[in-house]
Amino acid sequence: MFSRIFAAIVATTFLCGLSLAQHTHHVKDSVQYEECRRGDFLCDHETFHPIYVFLEFLTGQSCCHKQEGRPTKDIEDASPEDKSHGIDFKVYIDGMWCNASKSTLMKVPDAKKKDFFEYKKVNPALFYAFLEFDHAFAPKAPEANGIRTCPSVFCIYKKEPPT
Repeated sequence: MFSRIFAAIVATTFLCGLSLAQHTHHVKDSVQYEECRRGDFLCDHETFHPIYVFLEFLTGQSCCHKQEGRPTKDIEDASPEDKSHGIDFKVYIDGMWCNASKSTLMKVPDAKKKDFFEYKKVNPALFYAFLEFDHAFAPKAPEANGIRTCPSVFCIYKKEPPT
């Protein structure tokens, strides 16, 4: 009888552990990251949303409308051939390389800079974690008949290369 109860407790603990393992987060410099694929829709949006609200298109509109912002695996400069077609960057989102132009670059507008730098002082771990990644704002990649296509890229933040 005792061995059955013990076996049931061990099995339950094991199964609960498996369930919790699927939803774990890892921590780096006091910032939690979801375990998701960089560039996927919703991946780490909530983590970086407090910074995203400061960012605007170069034209002055907010980049963050819903939940389309996310850190991405990479933003690369486009090839000379692509640049001749008005494509400045290749952005890795939703598992694909999608096109973006210089007009999608984002900035912190002058009117928000004071608040932005105050936020940096209060939340340095999140601020510096933000700087570790390229970021892209785009809706989820549309899919039809099992084929995904690149969504329109609204905004991008291209981190500075290491020196």
